[in-house]
Amino acid sequence: MDSPCNVLLRIPDLCPPIRPARLTNRLRAWWKLDFMAFRVEIKKAFKADIPLEQRSEWESFLRENAEKIHSLTAEFEKTEREIDAAVYRLFELTEEIGLLESSLAGQY
Repeated sequence: MDSPCNVLLRIPDLCPPIRPARLTNRLRAWWKLDFMAFRVEIKKAFKADIPLEQRSEWESFLRENAEKIHSLTAEFEKTEREIDAAVYRLFELTEEIGLLESSLAGQY
């Protein structure tokens, strides 16, 4: 079973052997791109397109792994909210919650 991390290992396979397979920042964050944007970024980074016979496979591969990342991200965010709520209860914080959360906003 492929993990979302394996996508980063497979992306360089799309690079022609005559070019260095350097990933752009957008390719490193591939799950944020739809397939068309991914293809554009591949063309930009590798000066080559995904071979026609591989496009469906790559599109499915990226979609499935992006769904895993989005699901895990949602799980992490839910768990963080639950931990925050438990800490607030533990320390009996009420009106301080808004101040605390606004001061932490943007740190993640």
